[in-house]
This record gives sequence, structure tokens and C-alpha cells, in this order.
Amino acid sequence: MVRMKPLPSVVDFSKLFKTMISMKHYSAVLSLFRQMLKLGIPISDFILNSVINSYCLMHHADLGFSVLPIYLKNGIPFNNVPFTTLVRGIFAENKVKDAVELFKKLVREKICEPDEIMYATVMNGLSKRGHTQKTLSLLRLMEQGNTEPNIYIY
Repeated sequence: MVRMKPLPSVVDFSKLFKTMISMKHYSAVLSLFRQMLKLGIPISDFILNSVINSYCLMHHADLGFSVLPIYLKNGIPFNNVPFTTLVRGIFAENKVKDAVELFKKLVREKICEPDEIMYATVMNGLSKRGHTQKTLSLLRLMEQGNTEPNIYIY
């Protein structure tokens, strides 16, 4: 696709990334992404999050952080999606303390306002690893804050 003239749209690349991830071809996603950057092909927040997700699914969440500056370089605003993906990836590597610390830092430094998906991700990660009390504390914090727990969180 990177050699086609004219180049496919960002939407076409996004669809390809989604398909590659569903087929578990995470290394291919990263390779295509590197080629896109090298050739100056436009990227989107969906593509960047797909790259972060691929790193996380390969159990290299630490490398997912290397994608964050690309958001800034390309003027793409942050939302909760890349951070939720990173938190989920860190939990998948059984780094509970690191995942909780990232969540706290995001809230404390007002990098992003946690939504119900991010709260659910943290609660799921905590409860799956036996941290029931911390999960309940986070639920109480959520109930007191601006985010209403939905039926899936309960």
C-alpha cells in the first residue's frame, strides 16, 4: 500500500491496521507504521493507538510510550484511548504497581480526565490480580467524582 500511486487514504490504512491486529500480525503493524513515517504518509490518532496497542499486545507496553511524542509532533490531541491502552498493557504484563501509578499520574497531573472505560480498565486489572479492596476504593472514588459508573462496572 505504501508504494501505490496515489497513496491510499488514512482511512484505508486505518482499516488495514485494524485487520492486521485482528489477525494478530502485530509486528507487521509496527513495520508498516515505520514505513509510513519514513515516507511521510499522513497518520491519525487511530493509527497511533493501533501501534500502541500492538506494542501492548506483544507485552512491550514500555515501547508504547515511545509513540506518544508522535501525537505532539503531528499536532494530534491526546484523548483517553492511548492512555487506557497503555494502562491495560501494563496490567497485562502483571505490573500492577506501574499501572496504578500511571493512572494516578494521569489524574494528578490532569493529563486526561478518566472516563468510565479507563476506570473499568483499572478496576478489571486490579480485581483480576486479587486487589479487591483497591478495586472497591476506586469504585467509591468514581462514584464521588464526575464519572458515573455504568452497569458494566458494577
